[in-house]
Amino acid sequence: MMNIEPYGIGSRNLAECISVQLKHMPGVPSYAMKVVQRHLNDIGSGRLRRIAEAERITLEQVQDAVACASPLTRIPV
Repeated sequence: MMNIEPYGIGSRNLAECISVQLKHMPGVPSYAMKVVQRHLNDIGSGRLRRIAEAERITLEQVQDAVACASPLTRIPV
């Protein structure tokens, strides 16, 4: 059900809802999915450097992941 439009419908939580939507977006880097799934609370608290260190990616990549997820629907239905 989560893979029918609107993507993310029926998700159990916010991270799952955003991850499903990211999966259906063309050109989304693989690290974006990991950042959303593992660090949603850190994103909300603005701890982007902490995410970069934990995932061993650059701060710019974290910012890119956040930018990919920002316009997505945040309400799992």
